[in-house]
Amino acid sequence: MLTGNVEGSRTARCEACQEMAEWIPMSSEANMSEAVNGHIYLKEDVDGPQILVQEGRNVCLDLNGHSYTGRTRAIYVYSGHKAAIFDTSAEKTGKLIGRGWENAVSSGFAGSTLLVEADAELSIYGGTITRISEDVVSAKNGGIGIITGRLNIYDGVLTGGRAEADGGSLYVRYNGSLYMYGGRVDDGVAGASINTSCILANGRVYLSGDASVAKIRFVAATNSGAPKITNWL
Repeated sequence: MLTGNVEGSRTARCEACQEMAEWIPMSSEANMSEAVNGHIYLKEDVDGPQILVQEGRNVCLDLNGHSYTGRTRAIYVYSGHKAAIFDTSAEKTGKLIGRGWENAVSSGFAGSTLLVEADAELSIYGGTITRISEDVVSAKNGGIGIITGRLNIYDGVLTGGRAEADGGSLYVRYNGSLYMYGGRVDDGVAGASINTSCILANGRVYLSGDASVAKIRFVAATNSGAPKITNWL
């Protein structure tokens, strides 16, 4: 576990936590495990395991102009936990990249890069969130992410999604919610119905004036009543 008193650590304000924090460096040479905790920044490109945000751990990850590529998904936020993604580099070249699961289509797993469970929260403040560029379908629904909890997007880009069925970029499902204060969600590729290549939603979507979304398709929700979209002026 990378946490506390590590050489190269730095102190800086965390926008998500609204407090000063010690940021711990992560590099490919580090003994990286799934059990990262606290405030972390990349010193270089890292190819590592899926980051599991669970068991009392909350994670703030600064891409710092580098790429983190998960060997399966990149990050999985479990119920009752929070995570945040930043890119504080001047060049804004940070990327979070997922590979998905080999059995994702047959098993119904979704989200090549992000999975946010019910009562969990992920906030994106910057960076490019994407998936492997190979022509491989690694999610049934939600090519980049599946959201059953809450996803906040303040800045950054979600792009390059591909799903076997619906929601080429995101699948906001059941009681899940997407709050976009800024940033952009690009169109992806989906193998099923028309207009589901970007966001498929039977949860709730809230958009501010600065948010950019290629397209959204709502379908009847099974658990939370009628889907809803709200535009803030």
